[in-house]
Amino acid sequence: MAAMSKGSASALCLAAAALLALGVQPATAAKKKPAKPGKVKTATATATTTANGQVVAATATCPKGTTAVGGGFFLAAVAGGGILSDLNLISESTRASARSWRVTAVRFDNGAAGPSLPVTADAYCRSKPGKISVTRASESVTGTGFLDPVAACPVGRSAVSGGFLASAGSASDLLLIGGGPVGSVGWQQTGLSQGSASLESQIHCIKRKKAPVARTAAITTAPSFGIIASAVTPACPAKLIPFGGGYAGPPFAVAGGGAAGLPLESRRSGSSWRVSTVNLTAAALQLTVTGVCS
Repeated sequence: MAAMSKGSASALCLAAAALLALGVQPATAAKKKPAKPGKVKTATATATTTANGQVVAATATCPKGTTAVGGGFFLAAVAGGGILSDLNLISESTRASARSWRVTAVRFDNGAAGPSLPVTADAYCRSKPGKISVTRASESVTGTGFLDPVAACPVGRSAVSGGFLASAGSASDLLLIGGGPVGSVGWQQTGLSQGSASLESQIHCIKRKKAPVARTAAITTAPSFGIIASAVTPACPAKLIPFGGGYAGPPFAVAGGGAAGLPLESRRSGSSWRVSTVNLTAAALQLTVTGVCS
C-alpha cells in the first residue's frame, strides 16, 4: 500500500474538521440505547406503636445500585363488630430519598391501651429506572373543610408513583379519606380537616413513549362501623408491575351523611395493588382501587 503524503493527510484532517463543524458525527459516536431497567426488589421496614399518641416512622431503604421508584404502607388496627379500639393513623407515605421510602403514623387508642401495632413501609427498588422527577402540590385550611391538592407531571412525563405528607394540630384534626392517580399525569390526596391542617400531594414522573397502564377494582362493604375492607386490582400486563396506586371512596359530606374510610394499607401485592380501609360510618363503603403499571 502506498504511503500517504503529507498533503493528503492534511486534506483528510480538514475534511473531518468540516464534517464535525456541520454536526456530522463519526459512526463510533452514535447514541447508545438506554440501559434496560433491572428486576424489581422490595425493601421493607417496620416500626411499632404501643401507646396512645405515639408517633413512629419506618423507612425502607433500597439496596445499593438501585433506586426507589415507588412505595407503599401497611398499618395494623383492632376493629370490627361495630368497635374501633386501636389503630395507627397515617400522616406520611413519601419517597424520602433516591433510595428510600418513609411512612409515618400516630397511634390512637379508643379507651384502654391495646396491643402493639406495626407500621410498615415498602420501597420498590430498581436499577436503571431512568430519571425520576418529583412534583408537589399543597393546600392548607384552618377549621373544618376539605383538602385535595393535585400534583401534576411536567409535559412529556407521566406518573410512575405518588405519595403524600400531612400535618395537623392533633391526630384527629385531619382524616385522610382518599388518594391516588388522576389520569396518567396527576396524583391527588384528599383529607377532611377538623382543625388547622395542611396536606401535600407528590407525584413521581418518568419520561416514556407510552402512557402507564391502569388497573382498577371496586367493592362495596357491609353497612357497619369499624369493618375493615380490602380490594385488590387485577394483575398488570405481562412484564409490568405497579410501583404506585391508591383508592377513592364516595363523596363525604362535612356536615354529615355519606361514608368514608381511613386507609390502613396501600401497597403492591405481586403484580397487583392492594388497599385496605376501615369504615368510619354505619353506611356501606364503596372502595375503588387503582394501580399504576410500569
